[in-house]
Amino acid sequence: MRWLQERQQADRLGRQSNERRCRGVPSTYDSSEAGGEAATDSPQDQVAAGTDTASADAAQDAVPDSPDVGQEDATTSDGDGAIVDPRPFVINYVNDGTGADIDIQLSQDSISANWSIDEPENGIAGYEWAIGTSPDSESIRPFTSVGTQSQASASGLTLPLDGTVIYVTVRATNRTGLRRTASSDGVQVGAAWREPRCVRKLVAVGLA
Repeated sequence: MRWLQERQQADRLGRQSNERRCRGVPSTYDSSEAGGEAATDSPQDQVAAGTDTASADAAQDAVPDSPDVGQEDATTSDGDGAIVDPRPFVINYVNDGTGADIDIQLSQDSISANWSIDEPENGIAGYEWAIGTSPDSESIRPFTSVGTQSQASASGLTLPLDGTVIYVTVRATNRTGLRRTASSDGVQVGAAWREPRCVRKLVAVGLA
C-alpha cells in the first residue's frame, strides 16, 4: 500500500515539474518525497538555452544597416564605364558683336563675340574661341583660350569682303573635363554691304 502512495506522489510532483518547465521555472522537487532522484534541468540544458539567446542577439547585430532610400550618386556611367554628368551644362547662345547679336559689321579686320553658358553644378574651367567661314571652322583664327571670360575680340584679321559669312565658335570646358561647343549664326563684313556708288555719265551737248 505504501508503494502505491509513493507512486501517486511521484506522478503528482512530475506533473508539477512539467508545468513549471513550460513556464520557464526550473523543475525541482525533494527526492525524499518521491523516493527517487530529483528531476532538475541539467546545466547543459541551461547553457544551451542561454547560448540560443546570445546567438539570436549576435545575429541581429550582424545585420548591416540598410542604405538610405532615395540617395543616389550624382554621377552615372554609360555602357563603356565612362562617367556621365547628368546635370545641365549647355551653351545658351553665342552672339556676334560685343552685345546683342549683329548680322552686319563695317569693320574689315576685327571680330568680336560674347556668349552665355549654363553650368551650375561643376563650374567652368575655361573657354576657347575660333573664327572661320563656317560653323566649327578655324579657317581664319584657330581655337584660342580666353580664360573664363565670356567675351572676346580679335583684330588685325584679314576678312573676306565678298559677302562671306564669318562665324565664331566657342568651346567651353567644365571642371570635370566635359566640353560643349556652339557657333554663332554668323556676321557679314563691311564692303559686301555697302551700297554701290551711282556713277552718272554726263553727256555734253554741243551746241551747233
